[in-house]
Amino acid sequence: MNVPATATEAPPPLQDTHVIELVSAVASKITGVSVYTRGAEITRSLKVDLKTGQNQIIIDGLPNVLAEDSVRVDGHGSATIHDVTISPTPPKPHAVLTSPTLEELRAKKTSIENAKERAKNASEFLVTYISRQDPPQIDPGKLQDIIDNYESASHKLDERLTKLRAEKRRVSGEICEEEERIRSNHAATATSGMLNNRVTISMCADAECPVELELRYMVTNATWKPIYDVRIDTEAGLKGKPVVLTYKANIAQYTGEDWAGVPIVLETAEPTVGLHLPTLYSWTISVYDPPPPTQYSGPVMPTSELRMQPMMAPPVFVQASRPRSRSRSPRRQSRSRSRSPRADIIMSQPIHAPSVIKQMMAEASKAVDFNVTYTVPGLMTIPGDQIAHSVTIVKLELDTTLEWVSVVRSDARVYLKAVIKNASDYSFLSGTSSVYLDGSFIAKSHIPAVRPGQSFDCSLGLDPSIRVTYPPLSKRLVQSGFVTKSKTQTYTQQIMIHNTKSVAIDNLIIRGQVPVSVHSNVTVKLSSPPLEAPDARSASNTATSMFSMQKETVVNKSGVHVPAPVNVGKGIVAQWDGVDNVLFEEDVGSLGKNGLLFWKCSVPPQGKVNLSLRYEVSAPVDSQILGLSGM
Repeated sequence: MNVPATATEAPPPLQDTHVIELVSAVASKITGVSVYTRGAEITRSLKVDLKTGQNQIIIDGLPNVLAEDSVRVDGHGSATIHDVTISPTPPKPHAVLTSPTLEELRAKKTSIENAKERAKNASEFLVTYISRQDPPQIDPGKLQDIIDNYESASHKLDERLTKLRAEKRRVSGEICEEEERIRSNHAATATSGMLNNRVTISMCADAECPVELELRYMVTNATWKPIYDVRIDTEAGLKGKPVVLTYKANIAQYTGEDWAGVPIVLETAEPTVGLHLPTLYSWTISVYDPPPPTQYSGPVMPTSELRMQPMMAPPVFVQASRPRSRSRSPRRQSRSRSRSPRADIIMSQPIHAPSVIKQMMAEASKAVDFNVTYTVPGLMTIPGDQIAHSVTIVKLELDTTLEWVSVVRSDARVYLKAVIKNASDYSFLSGTSSVYLDGSFIAKSHIPAVRPGQSFDCSLGLDPSIRVTYPPLSKRLVQSGFVTKSKTQTYTQQIMIHNTKSVAIDNLIIRGQVPVSVHSNVTVKLSSPPLEAPDARSASNTATSMFSMQKETVVNKSGVHVPAPVNVGKGIVAQWDGVDNVLFEEDVGSLGKNGLLFWKCSVPPQGKVNLSLRYEVSAPVDSQILGLSGM
């Protein structure tokens, strides 16, 4: 059989159409579900016995949230599909909970009960007959025959009653099963009014034959979201051992159907049902031609009323001529207004212009530029209760690096984070994660979309075992100059770090900053750490001259040469912030222009480290600088 609705062979001689009415939940079985982030594709299979000629298969009880454009029918067998239509299920005046099979079983039960009653009456008749016999009048030679006949007749009646009772129990059981089937059938077609769609399949068969059909359709009200469990051991992380990440999916649906014992596939792509290619219409431009002044011939309006009239807004246009200075004399302005109208290019708007097609913007948290398919192992049952059901996709051991970070100017506390590298073949979608540190739950976090081979950060909260002391800023004022006096303020900030752990830490990041001047008379010079000033690197726009000024460079994650870190002590280097975010060589000169920098420290167990930030701010002596105090 073919999916297309048009037949390629001549149909058999016209006969009465054989109509087969089915209910999807009873006559078919869900054999597969592909769940998307917004919707799902359902695959159902069913077997049907066709008659010779035209057959019409009506399948009721399909979800209201079914997408009509998505319905497809495939099949196996000696028949041809002519047409597939989707329509609402016609309302029924009342539900009749019966069937021909049920009526036949009930009639059979009645017949058994009548036969049982006759056998019971016959048995009672024998008892009455034998009790009315007068012993003196009975021929002794016939007494044994009477007793034997009574015994034989009673035995036959007892056997018949036993068989009738067993037959009645069997038929009663079949009646209960049929009634339950009818009730299930009725419930499947009337579940909260959510299963009111019908699919009608027109087929042609050359002879009586069984066929197997496969019905596929998309539904809304189904979704899946990625969730993660991240378990990190601090001591193991310091020794370079991997983190355990469990990749899970929360699946929920409210379609009116229950997905019972079905294989489930999770899709990250968006279904493309019902999409249409946008159309471009004619885009015209014209020259603005101002209308001639209107000659008013009516009665003169009083000046007071004239002032109260609202002014009409002039048309908005883009001027093609160069802008003129606003400092013209009144006489020159008058001459300018008396010239002919300038050629002003405007966008014309036809009366029946088509409306602009509004585009749906994807959410940043869900936007990924890759499509992945995950097959859930085994069979799952997802009832249509709108409750999220969790399933594990994979459990991974990934390499991780622990980093301790402190933004001392705002908060002297030390934050712990794990830099996790996705060395697996799985792509991670954006989702929430439950983070466990040393076996204890610490926080809910967020994992971005991560490709194989990429790294991501996972926040682990505060680490009180790393103590940072941030004393008050020290200042020293110097005035210089004979004719034009200036003042220079030297600021020094000390930062003391104490590692109370019994193990060394190699990735302690201390973030700092120096002020940035936005005025030409104010300059800021960084002296410690001795990082190269941005102005020195950006004196030339060419990368060659820029790198010739730099003593040493390194290659960042994007393959761009950036200034190398500066050694300021044993196990301590300093660098401008953002070196890993530089994507092009010409952007290297912008490093440090925001005043952000950091130290990367290695601290031995129970060890201490001292850092120093020193910079000078110079300005005219009589100037008042905003953003600094004490100048």
